[in-house]
Amino acid sequence: MRPVLLITPPMVAIQHGVPGGSDVGRVPAPHGHESGAQEDLSLALALRLFSPQGVRDVKRALGAALRRPAPAPPSVRHFLAHATEIECAVPGVVAFLQGCAPELQEGLLHPEGLPEGPRFASLRELFSTE
Repeated sequence: MRPVLLITPPMVAIQHGVPGGSDVGRVPAPHGHESGAQEDLSLALALRLFSPQGVRDVKRALGAALRRPAPAPPSVRHFLAHATEIECAVPGVVAFLQGCAPELQEGLLHPEGLPEGPRFASLRELFSTE
């Protein structure tokens, strides 16, 4: 039997596994192949983007795009102003989400535990009143 690599294409919702992934793994056998491995390109893309290097790459791309005359949206300006904080936070958040650093839970739940974007201002106002 020849092994077959099963690939999940990028840009599928990364918070959900591929439905029937294990069923798809059984398809090659009747055709003389074995399921050699599965590769989730969405997850690979997300892990590349949500890494210190990924944050630096996005910052560099946004910086290049902002050299054009159009004004940057507030979320982009905020990202650029806080890219270093975001870069430092990303490894711990990814490790926590992967189940590798449960001890970070308390710090991540704290209001200053993560860098917050401009949309969080409305949430703070909502919870600051009765």
